[in-house]
Amino acid sequence: MLVRRLLGWNVTRLRQSRNLTQEDLAGLIQTVDQGYLSRLENGQRNPSAEQLALIAQALGVTIGDLFSFEGAPQAYAAGPVEIKPRRRRKQI
Repeated sequence: MLVRRLLGWNVTRLRQSRNLTQEDLAGLIQTVDQGYLSRLENGQRNPSAEQLALIAQALGVTIGDLFSFEGAPQAYAAGPVEIKPRRRRKQI
C-alpha cells in the first residue's frame, strides 16, 4: 500500500469534487502554499497530524476520509504498507 499516494489521490479527489484549485485550498488552509499541495497530491510529502487536521477541516471531511480506499487505484490500496527510508545526510 502506498500511503502517501493514497493520501494524495484522496486530497485531489476531494478538492476537485468541491471545484477548488490547489490555490483555493491553500488559501483555506493558510499554513501551506500551492506548491506544497502539489507535492502532497503527487505523494511527495508526508504531512504532520496538524497539517492533516487543517486539510480535512478545509475540505469539510474527517482525517479518516483522507485515507479512504473507496474508489482508490488498486496499486495505492493493496498489499502491505510500503515504508520508504528517510534520506540520510551525507557525512563529511
